[in-house]
Amino acid sequence: MRGVVSQGRLTPSPSPSSSPSVSSSPSPSLNPQQVHADGQHRHIGPSSVPQEHIREQLGHMRSECPSAPSPSAPSSMQHSNDEGGEEDSRLIICPYGDSFTDATYVVRQLNKIVNNYWRGPWNSYSSAPKQVKDLWWNEFKRKFSWDETEEDEVRRIFKKKAGDHIRNVMNKAKRSQGKPDFIIGDDWTEIKRIWESEKNMQRSEQNKKNRGF
Repeated sequence: MRGVVSQGRLTPSPSPSSSPSVSSSPSPSLNPQQVHADGQHRHIGPSSVPQEHIREQLGHMRSECPSAPSPSAPSSMQHSNDEGGEEDSRLIICPYGDSFTDATYVVRQLNKIVNNYWRGPWNSYSSAPKQVKDLWWNEFKRKFSWDETEEDEVRRIFKKKAGDHIRNVMNKAKRSQGKPDFIIGDDWTEIKRIWESEKNMQRSEQNKKNRGF
């Protein structure tokens, strides 16, 4: 056995077969910047984009509406419900002038709502009672959603589009004297009576004017 003489004593050298003690401490975490064999630093960790920039970008993320109404199918059908964490399947819409984004689809659905819940001899939007108008509006809200700050504008456009639809339906029915499928017989009879009454009033007013000359 070899040794080292130190101040008159023989100190044995460590055995070649003895193993170094293994530390129980955890291995250090990887540094995002690791040195490769070629000597260059390559990024393998989190993004190097400044966190302030990321937060700024996230802060501006929201369901933006397109710059113009789409003439065809809807572009977005789901968004997250912040209160319950569930998916909201309603289409997100935005006002666009006197119409909506995804205009063709939205207006078609609006017209169907009016037709399906047409209960009475109404020949204009203004002649429908409040409970019927509220029913149309509530059904519309079941299909579509929007930013709460745009509620008043969305309702204004809704009223205009519903009124346009009813006027178009009535004008076509008056010209053809044909009952629309979604209007029941008794309501149709009353609508025709109203038209006849209006016609008589117009005729009476015209006669008064003629007698005035």
